[in-house]
Amino acid sequence: MGVPLITLAGDSFVSLRGASHLINLNLKNLIASTAEDYLRIATSLASDIQQLESLRRELRNQMRNSPITNGRIYATKLEAAFMQIARGEISSPESA
Repeated sequence: MGVPLITLAGDSFVSLRGASHLINLNLKNLIASTAEDYLRIATSLASDIQQLESLRRELRNQMRNSPITNGRIYATKLEAAFMQIARGEISSPESA
């Protein structure tokens, strides 16, 4: 923890999981959609020492306060998603 990671969003579990973590940490700006985008984000982050220091200083606390490590928030959001599926408001992965 404390080291910002960039992810290349794709179809694999790993890339989806990485994107999910970054979304839950309010770091969507670290999600790349192409290899070129990944390189642009990495270059920008590496050249912005102030942003890197800020991320390193705040990332642990962001993680602690996110749904990723807060079981109660995670369960509440998961329950809400299941209810939306049950009401037909969103599709379950099996029906896609």
